Amino acid sequence: MILRELLDDPGLGLTLLHGTEALDQPVTSAFTTDLRDPRHYVRPGDLVLTGLMWRRTPADSDAFVSAVVDSGAIAIAAGEAALGEVPDDVAAACRHHGVTLFRVPVEVSFGQISDRVSTAREAEQRRALATALGRQRQLLSAVAEGHSLDELLALARDELGVGCHVRTPTGRLVAAAPGAPAPASTGMPAQRSARPDTPGHTGDMPAADVDRLTRTFLTAGRLPVTVSLSDGSSTSIFPVEPRIDARVASWFLVCTGEHEHWPEDVHASLRELASVILLERHRWEERRRSQQRIADDVLAALAEGHTSGAELTVRMADLGIDPAGPFVVAIAAPAGTPARTAAHGSARAALDDAMLHVTDHPISGIRGDRAIAIATGHPAATGTLRTALERLAPAFDRERLLVGVCTAADFETLSGALDGAHHATNVAATWPARVSVVSLDDVASHAALLAALPDSLRRTFATRILQPVFDYDEHHGGELIPTLEAFLDADGSWSSCARRLHVHVNTVRYRLQRIAELTGRDLSRLENRVDVFLALKVARPGS
Repeated sequence: MILRELLDDPGLGLTLLHGTEALDQPVTSAFTTDLRDPRHYVRPGDLVLTGLMWRRTPADSDAFVSAVVDSGAIAIAAGEAALGEVPDDVAAACRHHGVTLFRVPVEVSFGQISDRVSTAREAEQRRALATALGRQRQLLSAVAEGHSLDELLALARDELGVGCHVRTPTGRLVAAAPGAPAPASTGMPAQRSARPDTPGHTGDMPAADVDRLTRTFLTAGRLPVTVSLSDGSSTSIFPVEPRIDARVASWFLVCTGEHEHWPEDVHASLRELASVILLERHRWEERRRSQQRIADDVLAALAEGHTSGAELTVRMADLGIDPAGPFVVAIAAPAGTPARTAAHGSARAALDDAMLHVTDHPISGIRGDRAIAIATGHPAATGTLRTALERLAPAFDRERLLVGVCTAADFETLSGALDGAHHATNVAATWPARVSVVSLDDVASHAALLAALPDSLRRTFATRILQPVFDYDEHHGGELIPTLEAFLDADGSWSSCARRLHVHVNTVRYRLQRIAELTGRDLSRLENRVDVFLALKVARPGS
């Protein structure tokens, strides 16, 4: 119901005193009050009915109207019974604050107006429910007929006037309705995202907007939520799954426009659409699970170094992998988490989804405490994986995600690439990022050497060499460690080190001499610098 309908109702006899331009605003409910400050009780969209009992002086009018406007009410209907009229100062306050004002004749009770609003609201709810049920039947009929997810999204667009597409937390576009203008009556922008021809395609949307969508989905306290895009338009994110703790492995629905302005029947239809999308997600996962035994056999054979035999190549081909290569191998694990926990499930889900940016048919599984995935892909796929996985950083606030990537040119080198990915994952543990993606090609030789050593051995090595220096800095408030880092970064140049630290070169010489005394290593000798450098890399991974 809109304000104009109340004004046009002859049974109410309302007179408009101000606000002709706002008569098309919808009324959600009517609220009666004579409190001087009713802001704690009035809700957005209310029509406030008042007998003006709060008015003692003309100044009271501005205070009352200001409180009503602050509460989000759209209009005031003032009765004449108490004062015999609606004072000019009330009308002036309404004009000043831009709120619609009606005069209610003495013979009309506030109960009549409230009943009129309530009756209209109930009728609208019944119509909305009937509309939502009709859409639900149409949607379920389309599902039963075997329509694709793209076709279901197109149906939703045509029925609701809302362009929709489905994404994952890594930014992968799962499905989208073919681009077409939204119905003119909705005023909502059209969605122009066509179904991609390549895995991991992000549609027409700029990468920065995809980043914004995934970050918002992973961090929003409540869903749905509205997101502003780089072109100034708005879009809304709806959950596909109700669980708030499983977002890293969930899909989400993106709809053009601001959901706060949509009627309840549109929200109901989108919730039903999300349920259908979740059903499709479960079907997709079931199809992948049906092939898991074969995938586990392939991963086990490769882990044991078997890269020959027709049976293995046939199994890979059955899973959609071209045995001729090239390949990309990725391994993921949460840092410092015991094996086979929910965190490892999140690691595998993240890796699976990232790999789907590279190919439609990755092989994946869990071996020990790590998730492993193999796909046909060129070396450039490493960058694609890194971009996809780093979008998940907001979801890993309690534990870090470590990912190692290695490529193989052909089937014979695939087992070696698997070992390389394991080493790259070890190196990732020494990097500070919450989602640390390391390619073996990115790793310097010393880092690869350190990663191949047991963690306890690395820490013992670093402690024996540098612990006296750390202790000195802690007890004396010294700057020996920062000086050592700057000295090594300056390739052993005292003067360059001094310039970086903004100190005199003699200060650098004194500090380095103190480090030599504490470590028993003369830093003028190359082998001693190498020892200290490696120990520093272990003790301070981000240095």
